Amino acid sequence: LIRGIRQGSSIPVAVVTNGSLLSRKDVRQDLEAADIVLCHLDAGNDRTMQAINRPNQGIDFATLLNGIIEFRREFKGHFWIQVTLIDGINDSSEELADIAEAIEAIRPHKIFLLTPTRPPAEAWVRPPARAALPMALTLLKRGEILDDRADGKVEAPAGSDSRESLVTLARRFPLTSGQARELTNSWNEAGLPAKLVQEGVMCESDFAGRRFLVPVRSVQSPGKGNKMADGREYKNNQLIF
Repeated sequence: LIRGIRQGSSIPVAVVTNGSLLSRKDVRQDLEAADIVLCHLDAGNDRTMQAINRPNQGIDFATLLNGIIEFRREFKGHFWIQVTLIDGINDSSEELADIAEAIEAIRPHKIFLLTPTRPPAEAWVRPPARAALPMALTLLKRGEILDDRADGKVEAPAGSDSRESLVTLARRFPLTSGQARELTNSWNEAGLPAKLVQEGVMCESDFAGRRFLVPVRSVQSPGKGNKMADGREYKNNQLIF
């Protein structure tokens, strides 16, 4: 795919990867054709990696790290690392020291620090305290903080079914209420978000100080009252984390 794009365009190719298969030589060789590779690294030890990333069985931290190091050694383009900090999971001084040690071995060109800014897959995922970011920068010795990524303009075609288009987009990319409103206005479907909430197809969720429009992924579990099937509470068309 990368080489095919290369044949028809001079636009730089960037690849975002979790790095789980960089231990394979054929995968590293395929990625060599890219201009930029950004690899996620949210932990510096196996226990924390398993908790955050929940990799496929057989993928451990040592294999992951060695594959990333090997790819960085071979790759001629720009190699970046992205670290997402999660409250109480990987934002302590001990956890950050482990991450710093791994990054020191990798030697990426850039390091980006992120925090969760959109409703996560699991209710226990929360942004870290603000003090964690300066501490992370100190321990990593360098890096850039990418903040406020929940804002910004969202553009997407409505497709043949605007309802399904909005639900599908929000499932992949939770939209702030403002983004959903602007997007559906551009489709001439100004009342669509409110209608979907009223029908119970979507709901509003507060996360990190913002309100999002997200699909109701699960039906209520029998015998659990207002609990969703994934354990979250559902009250008045809102998910309560």
